[in-house]
Amino acid sequence: LEDAGYETEIALSGMVGYNVVQNRRVDILMADAAVEDFNNIRKIKEPSSPSYRLPAIIIAEDESPVGAEVEKLLPMAVLSREFEDDELLSKVGMAIRFAEKLKKRKKVVA
Repeated sequence: LEDAGYETEIALSGMVGYNVVQNRRVDILMADAAVEDFNNIRKIKEPSSPSYRLPAIIIAEDESPVGAEVEKLLPMAVLSREFEDDELLSKVGMAIRFAEKLKKRKKVVA
């Protein structure tokens, strides 16, 4: 991703990933479903979380069927571990475009 011009922040655990998302401006979340403490990644996408709408790309052992835990995250994309670089870049580009659209929306208070 860095070779393609994207700035990345690597977290080696779900807890570190959770803290990064809560304390920094992050455009998308990319997480491995096999991370030991995946529950912390799941907390990022809970409806009560400020980062609930953060576009997520999940890397899973197998694309189909996607496990129930991964489906709960409502990921934009699920990639198998054997993904190709162009597939990853395509999904990241899609997630970035979606994130930019979310930023442009104005809040309406009724």
